[in-house]
Amino acid sequence: MASKPDFKRLRKRLFPEGTDGLGSTTAPEWPPDLFAFAALCAEELGVYAEYAFNAGWDTEGYVFDNAHLAEVTRLAELWNSNLFTPEPIHEAWNRVMNAREYRRDWRQDIMLMLAVADEACSGVGFQPPAGGLGAYSHIVFQALAEKQQGIDPGLPHLPGSLCWQVPPSVLCVQPKTNTPSVGCTLRSASNHLAVLPPSSLVATSWLYAAPADTATPHLNTLLIPFPYDSRVATSIPSRTPTIRRTVSSALPSLGWSAAD
Repeated sequence: MASKPDFKRLRKRLFPEGTDGLGSTTAPEWPPDLFAFAALCAEELGVYAEYAFNAGWDTEGYVFDNAHLAEVTRLAELWNSNLFTPEPIHEAWNRVMNAREYRRDWRQDIMLMLAVADEACSGVGFQPPAGGLGAYSHIVFQALAEKQQGIDPGLPHLPGSLCWQVPPSVLCVQPKTNTPSVGCTLRSASNHLAVLPPSSLVATSWLYAAPADTATPHLNTLLIPFPYDSRVATSIPSRTPTIRRTVSSALPSLGWSAAD
């Protein structure tokens, strides 16, 4: 555990051109960028695994109580409503940047930034329903559609990463579909975004799916025979379906029967 964390070094590592691409050192305006920074800090310093952020049974020592969760939701909704980084996030960012020793206050700031950035991206990666979800889910959906049409979407790393200023050579951020219900890892600390390795190690991409409530009468399936190397002499056509029964089951033969 580092006793003197160097957050400015981490900031320069993630934002070589500044948090806005023009040399700024203020808190990022794009939620996935802030999430990348907070997640990297939490991972390298082990903040996410500390007692205060995991002991849900401790009503006094647990940070994520109902009041904290309500504040996270409020800040995320504020960020989605005006697209400006909320002032409490700027304050948390400044405290972290000025940290000189290992103290609980900046640990809470890191987890606050991670949680708010994650919640601000609720629904990102899925086709947003009309009038639903936050602004950032619609922004990313439109950007990916433009990318597929050959139009510059303004997010240079799609579909490999949602980040704007964080290079994929450092790390990638992608939408998330599942949060583990057990275990103490960084994967358990977010609901909507996931941190992935640099693109030089593994290349990832994201494809949108229709909303879960979209009805369709069709189901596409791919049937793969086994063994894979099937020869013509292995089977012969059957004029009528036959039923082959065994002691434990009855298996229908759909137009094909094994050749003796």
